[in-house]
Amino acid sequence: MDSAGLGEAGIEWLQQQFGDQVRVGLDGQVQWLGSRIKDYVRRSVGGETLKSLRLGVATKAAVERATEAGVEIEGCELILESGIVRKIARDHGPSETWEGQAPLTSLDIEMIPHVWRSPASVVRGHPKATSALFKKRLLGTLIMVEHAIEGSKRRVGVKSVYKKTSP
Repeated sequence: MDSAGLGEAGIEWLQQQFGDQVRVGLDGQVQWLGSRIKDYVRRSVGGETLKSLRLGVATKAAVERATEAGVEIEGCELILESGIVRKIARDHGPSETWEGQAPLTSLDIEMIPHVWRSPASVVRGHPKATSALFKKRLLGTLIMVEHAIEGSKRRVGVKSVYKKTSP
């Protein structure tokens, strides 16, 4: 969508409604986060090394679920790295062999921001590790996103993604 047709008021309205899930790119086009992730996954799996993709700051709902689990993420921003996308695709893509897990598709990876913004639950990782597992049922499956928490930098990195089709 060309931002020129929207004008400043239209762009401001979109950003008020959708927050960091929408932005205007350098080319003047309105970009939805899902579309940016889809392109990022395609290019990363294709072997490109890309700059980190910023997926948004923790929402109130995410902060509440994380706090219940003893994980501090208030003010943290979620970051996705191209090397991690390749690792996720390699380890959990079509050749997934872990018992009880289904192979991930690019659509599952596109669900990462949804799990980040409104997790159904959060489980703290190993006590000595700064990680957490965010869980949410989407599209009939349980999507679990493991995050590495870098609280001092106010950032959270995606570490891995898993999918279970059973309850």
